[in-house]
Parts: sequence; C-alpha cells; structure tokens
Amino acid sequence: MYQKILVAVDGSDASYNALKEALNLSKLTGGSVEALFVFYTQIHSQLKEKQAIVKDESGKERKITLAEKEEEEVRKGVEQIGSDAHISIPFSWKIGNVPDEIILAAKTGNADLIVIGSTGKSMTSRILLGSVSAAVVEKSPLPVLVTRTK
Repeated sequence: MYQKILVAVDGSDASYNALKEALNLSKLTGGSVEALFVFYTQIHSQLKEKQAIVKDESGKERKITLAEKEEEEVRKGVEQIGSDAHISIPFSWKIGNVPDEIILAAKTGNADLIVIGSTGKSMTSRILLGSVSAAVVEKSPLPVLVTRTK
C-alpha cells in the first residue's frame, strides 16, 4: 500500500501541507515520498526572460532568471520540510502542462499515489478547487489524495 508517493508542489502553503501529509502517510506505510514542481510552459517562458539578483548563503550576489529563482524557492521549501522531518526528499521539476506532467511523472516513476493540495499558488486556483488538482483527479489512473490547507 502506497510504497511510492509523488507530491506536487508549487510553493503554496497548500502544496507544502500536502507534502507534510504525504510524509505522515509514508511513515504509516513504510513508503517513500518524492516532490515534483511543474512550470506551465508559458509561465516558464516568461520567467526565463526576466532576471533577478539573489544572494547566496555567503552573501555573494548572482544573477539568475526568475524561473530559476522560483524553482530555487520551491526546492528550499521542500528541503526545509524534509529537514524538519529528518528526511531527504527527492525533488525534481519539469516544464509543460502541469496536470499532465504530474500524472506522467507518477506513472513513469511507478508511484502508487499522487498527493496534491486543494488549491495552488495562483489566485484563480484559490477561487475554486484548484484547476490543477481537479484535472489531476479527473485524468489520473492512479489514486489521488487532495489535501486542504490547515
């Protein structure tokens, strides 16, 4: 039962809550958890055209794209949750249609369960049940656990 759990993360509180719930579930099943961040193709294209200056831990400034900045922020959120749980959480990211990429990653990675937050980072997805989570539930051949933000 649920030996491999894929969690869709986007930097929102709902996605980080989904990751925490997946970690709790994995403790019960003895399974593993992986995190996946997917950029919509159009958004990634726009964000890779713009630059930001960020500082690393040593205080040194560097120039990166806004797409790289977004990915780094989500990765750090996943790492922090893993650190708090004393576990290393594998993290990957993709570009494409978000629901389709989540389902494809779950199938190709032999996941038994997809865990996703009920709403995402965008304002439109906060109005209704997140469009991404609804699409994943509708299209996925795998079980999907949709979590709510606490």
